[in-house]
Amino acid sequence: MTTPPYRGILSQDALDFAMGATNYGHDVTLIFMDDGVFQLASEQHPPEGTKSHEKRLKSLPFFDIEDLYCCESSLHQRQMKKDDIGHDITLCDAGAIATILSDSDHIVRF
Repeated sequence: MTTPPYRGILSQDALDFAMGATNYGHDVTLIFMDDGVFQLASEQHPPEGTKSHEKRLKSLPFFDIEDLYCCESSLHQRQMKKDDIGHDITLCDAGAIATILSDSDHIVRF
């Protein structure tokens, strides 16, 4: 996940895709990096008529999506801290993210 919430539909489509993939038996792991870390910010205020991204992220365990990772350097580059994130997530460095990606069968970037 590399796009911020509420700037277009990519972040919404990414969550729809991830949730849908579990219906077909795929194990889904989400990695938030670059501007995608803004999706994790707590106390978001979505534009009127838009689904709350924060609420949708909190529903991921109902879809068996529990492996959530955040790029630590992306977080720091955007002057965010772990305390700014309203979700249970694992911070990772570039090496750990590379390992997660290399162990994956499919990679989809939004």
